[in-house]
Amino acid sequence: MFVLFAAALAAGILTLETSAIAVNIVTLSVAVSSQSDKLFGFFLRDSPRKELDEDFANAGDCVPIIGFGRVGQIAVEALLFEKIPVMRLDHDVDRIREAGLFDRTKAELMQL
Repeated sequence: MFVLFAAALAAGILTLETSAIAVNIVTLSVAVSSQSDKLFGFFLRDSPRKELDEDFANAGDCVPIIGFGRVGQIAVEALLFEKIPVMRLDHDVDRIREAGLFDRTKAELMQL
C-alpha cells in the first residue's frame, strides 16, 4: 500500500499532504486492528466452551473426517452418497450439530 502511495505521489496523482494523510491512516488502522484482535480474543476466552456428549461406540466402521469446513463437507457428501458411514471431528460444536441436519437432508434427497 505504501508503495502505491509513493508511486501516486511521484506521478503527481496525490499531493504530499494527501499522501502523508493516507500513509498515517493505513499505519494507524494496521496498529489498531492487530491490537483489537488480541483484545477481542482476551474477552472471548472467559466464555464457557460448549461441549457435546461423545459416543464412539460405533466408530470402528466409520471414516474419520477431521475438520468439517468446506473441504470436509465435500468429502462427507461424497462418502454419504456412497452410503459410507462417517465420523466428524471439529473444534466447533455448532458445526457438528449442523452436520446432523446435513445428513438428514442428504438422505432425504437420495431417496427421491
